[in-house]
Amino acid sequence: MFSSLGLYPTMSGAGFLAVSSPQFPAATVRIGAWADRQGGTLTITAPDVSDTRRYVQSVRVDGRAHAPNWLTWQAIARGGSIAHTVGTSPSAWGTAVTDEPPSVNATPSHHCAVTAGAQCAVDLSAARATDGTATTAATREGDFDGAGWSYDAALLPPAGTVTWNGVTYSAPSPAGAAGNFVPAGGPALPLPTLRRGTLRLVAAAHHGPVTGTVTVRYTDGGTAATTLTVPDWCAPAGSGTAVLAMPHRIRAGQGVDGPPASLFGFTVALDPGRELRSVTLPADARIRVYAITVH
Repeated sequence: MFSSLGLYPTMSGAGFLAVSSPQFPAATVRIGAWADRQGGTLTITAPDVSDTRRYVQSVRVDGRAHAPNWLTWQAIARGGSIAHTVGTSPSAWGTAVTDEPPSVNATPSHHCAVTAGAQCAVDLSAARATDGTATTAATREGDFDGAGWSYDAALLPPAGTVTWNGVTYSAPSPAGAAGNFVPAGGPALPLPTLRRGTLRLVAAAHHGPVTGTVTVRYTDGGTAATTLTVPDWCAPAGSGTAVLAMPHRIRAGQGVDGPPASLFGFTVALDPGRELRSVTLPADARIRVYAITVH
């Protein structure tokens, strides 16, 4: 609607409206009253405006010539009039440097220093199809292994960043029935288009160990395959590089149950001279991936 009136809030939260040619020859906007800050009638006119006669030649606001191609909200808060003269070809109206909106080449009022990090946690939220966690209060909430056993949600980190062995990952929420593991065997997972040297995975398998191939695809169309052996989630922590060892798991309908369970970390070498596109996990859904980071 705003653009049809020849006004548009080009920046969310900005205190101005961009001015352009309206769609209609005339429009009336009734502005609702609010305290003593606004309220009135705004009339917008553009005689003979059409698809071919749409170029702004000049603008008058409340009867006065208006060269800038923008207006403050305050200028129309109490109504008034905006009168356009339009033509069949572009004009110089609104093209001077002094006519630019305040957002163009604005001097920033705040400065923020950001240190670029080499690590980038991959967003797996769209692929997390398995709820592998449960609680003692809701023992049937998850099912990691398809047989009713789950990780104890109370022993996993909350949603957000978590660092294991110097690598920062994006941890899913262990609460509720939402998915928090990616079952392998699905479509390729998109990776950030970066050049990095390693891909780190946190995963575990049920009814394992399970050996499979992780395939990385680069933007140039090339691929690289790496064979991984993922330990069973209840294997001794020494069976792999355990990033998180837990003393028990949860059994549906019962609660705390043995044996201990773990999440394991894996490293896949990347070609640092090529940009990443995606990674395809092994074709075995017994492998469940918890997190991925490239760095």
